[in-house]
Amino acid sequence: MKPQIITTALAIALAVPATMRAQYTQELPAVVKEVRLEDNAYLTVRQGERDRIEVRGTDKKQAIGRINGSLLTISDMTDGATLYLSPGRTLTLNAQDFTRLTIEGDFKPFGQLTLHAEDYARVEIDGTEGDTLRARKLVLKAEDFSRIDGKIAVQFFESDFTADDYSRIALQATANANRLGNADSAGENMTSENKSSCAKTAGLYVGRHTIDGTLIRENYENKDGIDSYVGIVSTLANSVPEIVHKKWTKYAVHPWSSDFTVAFGWHNWGNAIGNGLGGVESDASVKTSLNHWLVSYSVPLINVRGFALTAGLGLEWDKYKFTERAVDFVATGSTMTFQNTGVASAERSWLKTRYVVLPIELKFGNPDGWQISLTALPGLAWTGKNTGMRQKASQGLVDYSTKDYTVNKHLNPYKFDVRLAVKYDWIGAYLQVSTLSAFKKDSEDLFPVKFGIII
Repeated sequence: MKPQIITTALAIALAVPATMRAQYTQELPAVVKEVRLEDNAYLTVRQGERDRIEVRGTDKKQAIGRINGSLLTISDMTDGATLYLSPGRTLTLNAQDFTRLTIEGDFKPFGQLTLHAEDYARVEIDGTEGDTLRARKLVLKAEDFSRIDGKIAVQFFESDFTADDYSRIALQATANANRLGNADSAGENMTSENKSSCAKTAGLYVGRHTIDGTLIRENYENKDGIDSYVGIVSTLANSVPEIVHKKWTKYAVHPWSSDFTVAFGWHNWGNAIGNGLGGVESDASVKTSLNHWLVSYSVPLINVRGFALTAGLGLEWDKYKFTERAVDFVATGSTMTFQNTGVASAERSWLKTRYVVLPIELKFGNPDGWQISLTALPGLAWTGKNTGMRQKASQGLVDYSTKDYTVNKHLNPYKFDVRLAVKYDWIGAYLQVSTLSAFKKDSEDLFPVKFGIII
């Protein structure tokens, strides 16, 4: 083998491990007092000589987390990041929205450490045999189907444990240590306060409990919350978060994004709200035809995993084809109505309407899977040369069309529809019901109903 080939192969062999070891580092400023995990993020916390966050890989082009004042937010870090904290740091770690947080290894005393888990989040205090998590004050709070699990002992001078809303805190061993309460190097002790609270629909288990080395309780369990509800706590606070977390991770659920929507389908109208598909027994009768279109663009106002509130702007237009061939919009007494004129040369008649709509939508589910939405569609009539009555007729061999815009002034200038849609991924079906008549009070009441495909 030629020397240059050997040299090249050796260079490649050395370069690959170096790439695998490469990592991106972001310093954690002293001003940061809280680290918040969102959107399926995963974070491991270890002891270090300086405060920093690291993530492996060379393709990281921007900061791992967003810093806003004293808050650092980490989102969508599904591959995981590692946070190194120096001894004595005071910090709140807040895990939300199906995130996972692991406190790993042996820790010298924190000033105050707060672990807050909510919305199906999972916090683990982990390590090897002999490892201990130590803090002058340890605050643990679990709520909304979340869990805090301790696999190693925790030591503290003061504590505040709270379990609410089908959540659970379960620790292996806890210990009060007065030496962790020393205010300064002179050894002056501070007054300690230890509190715990457990809702009836939650669980709190602090394990083997000692005070300065003296055993106080073996297998200490807070019974205020779990005696009467042990079945609920066991099933909901323990199993459900794990099942739901795995399901959402499998389908890679992410928050909702801005959306361009097209709805097209059939329509008809009736003389009362919701009965449009039954039609009307008058000359206003129209065919159930594929002539409804609505396009809109919406942006999220509230955007979390599994739920969004969006608002946008859209345009809707309809073409109502009358059952009778020759129909005009005329006065019948004091009421304007559609009436069959009986003109033999008429081939078909139709009404065209347009609206500018402001869709306000509630979305539930998985943007990449099944989802359901409820949309309010307030709107304003947009009348002009592209709206009004149309009629096509023939005389001999000549075909001609007529237009009548007088109906425009009798159209209701306002509309308020409600749309229910069920989608899978990007396609689905919808049903849209008008709560206002399409015409003013001086005209016949006609309430449109629309249904079809939405993408």
